[in-house]
Amino acid sequence: MGWQDYHLHVFRIGDAAYGPDPEGELGFRDEMKARLSDVAQVWTSIGYEYDFGDSWEHELLVETASTAELGRACPACTAGEGACPPEDCGGWPGYQELKAILANPAHKAHQEMQMWADSQVGEKFDPASFDLPATSRRVTRALF
Repeated sequence: MGWQDYHLHVFRIGDAAYGPDPEGELGFRDEMKARLSDVAQVWTSIGYEYDFGDSWEHELLVETASTAELGRACPACTAGEGACPPEDCGGWPGYQELKAILANPAHKAHQEMQMWADSQVGEKFDPASFDLPATSRRVTRALF
């Protein structure tokens, strides 16, 4: 997603939950020992929640499966839109408020929130931006 991965997260497939469980209290299966091909088939829906405080919830759908080919990155992002929300912006409601402030240069908090958002992502933050090649590279790098 573009986040820094410093919050807990969980993948849910059916009744099974996969994620980090440093204290052994969450009952998650070890995500590092699960292969996607072993736990999800084509048309499997996977729930993903990141940052249990902000509660970013996503639904992933396995649309196809294939054997990796030499020289081809797997997996790959094939489409998307909009920038990844900055860490700790308050979940969906906070992100909607941030986008409204950034869209209104006359808002009293515009400059402060733009500077904060820029500092979170390390560059000028634009909520409408989406870089497909860069996102696909991040998806591939996350696995290795």
